[in-house]
Amino acid sequence: MTTRAPSTHPVPRDVPLDPALLTPAVVHLGAHGLRRAYHAVYVDELLRRGVSTDWGLVRIELLPPDVELDLDAVRRREVLTDPPREVVVLADHVCLTGGCEDQLAVLADPATRLVLVDVEVDVEVDDPLARTAVGYLVGALARRRAAGEPPFTALSCAAGPRNGSRLREAVLRLARDVDGGLAAWVEARGSFPSSVCEPLLPGGAGCPRWIVEDDFSDGRPPLDDVGVQLVPSTVPHELLRGRLHDAAFDVLAVQGALRGDRTAGAALARPGARALLEGFLAEAGQQLLGFAEDELAGYRRNVVADLARDPGRELPAPGRSRFCTDVLPSLRQAVDHDGPRRWLVQALADWLRVTSDGPGDAVDLLRRQHHVLGPLADEHRLTTELQQALDLLPPSPSPTTTPVEFS
Repeated sequence: MTTRAPSTHPVPRDVPLDPALLTPAVVHLGAHGLRRAYHAVYVDELLRRGVSTDWGLVRIELLPPDVELDLDAVRRREVLTDPPREVVVLADHVCLTGGCEDQLAVLADPATRLVLVDVEVDVEVDDPLARTAVGYLVGALARRRAAGEPPFTALSCAAGPRNGSRLREAVLRLARDVDGGLAAWVEARGSFPSSVCEPLLPGGAGCPRWIVEDDFSDGRPPLDDVGVQLVPSTVPHELLRGRLHDAAFDVLAVQGALRGDRTAGAALARPGARALLEGFLAEAGQQLLGFAEDELAGYRRNVVADLARDPGRELPAPGRSRFCTDVLPSLRQAVDHDGPRRWLVQALADWLRVTSDGPGDAVDLLRRQHHVLGPLADEHRLTTELQQALDLLPPSPSPTTTPVEFS
């Protein structure tokens, strides 16, 4: 591909860009338009700031089954930034889940170097949109291999941890069904970086921060020049989100169940609720590596502000799976390293009181949940600390407690 010298001056957003000057190298493969496609804004910034004209955006819109074609919605290129903005799209392609040759040709074109996969893909879930997206990727990669072209980078923009790994697994599974040689080629040469869109960290262009693994197979756009954070792995940021933001919401849900509050505003209004959240976040944050203290402090403040932003937000029933994933790992680390854990233990005490069948002391409650807590339940230090935390709780959960989910 011929590399053009970038413009030396930014282009105002109200000035049209000449499509002839842009190389269509990025494909947005997704559904539901660009309303939340913040990553498309960062690609657009490369053009607007005059950083590079080599990464023009093409869109392939996948329509869910039984959905009528809404051309106005497909043509809408506005992204809900602050303020909203329209991004430059060189071409729009619309496809039903049955498959379309033109769209497959776009992905297989050697000019396509980066595919932004804005579809949730999970090999364990049978979803028509996911099947179509993965089918397009495998079909296009097969054509590129046959033509002697390198594989494009398939960058997942879906929610959830390790989204790139999930996409890679789904592509390889289908590729193995099609051709073992294709699967080996994709496994050896393909790139499936994970990414995280983090609204609680400041980003660029009115967007949340976009954190992307620096693993590209056919050249990398200079995204770091427009505010994207390129990292060796997104795992630390996934832990930041899970163990602080998601865990704080879990803790607040337990507080709501314990006292009969059904909304975030009601739970936060309780005396001591904010102190519990702030103490919990401070202790959980100490278990996270790779973040400066001022960055963690700012993130913790943003977590509390985010929970308070929507006081009418309904609290879910406190679930076992969420608590085990989001909260318990921080407590385990704090116990293993003898770190501060007063508020972490208090969160466990609240959860045990809400989810256990009837009252009990620390020894009894730990015994009942041994299958969940594992070695933690056998820690003598934790037993003593937990009893102290239980002594601070009301005698029993409110009779209006939300039904408990044991998934």
